[in-house]
Amino acid sequence: MILIMGYEYNPDAIPKIQAATDAIHEYCDSDVPKVLAITEELAAQSGSKKFIDNVNALRETTEAFKKTLLDFCGEAGDKMDAGTLEGYVTGAKKLAEVLGE
Repeated sequence: MILIMGYEYNPDAIPKIQAATDAIHEYCDSDVPKVLAITEELAAQSGSKKFIDNVNALRETTEAFKKTLLDFCGEAGDKMDAGTLEGYVTGAKKLAEVLGE
């Protein structure tokens, strides 16, 4: 396990975390520290109520963030309506799996 900003990660997950950060940075109009903070929040809170609340708060400031979340987590055949709580929960769980948590 590797410690990053207070959270433990499987070393195999690091490139995937970086990919998520890169994707968020590509779509979000914000600076790198903010993007890294968002990625850390996603990794740390996947599937929790706080995660859902954070996504909803971020959605109010950028539709691109929501698109990135759905693009990163969604797979063919998934029912991920962009505005549904179920979609965010599904996305959060998938992100947690991808990050090796």
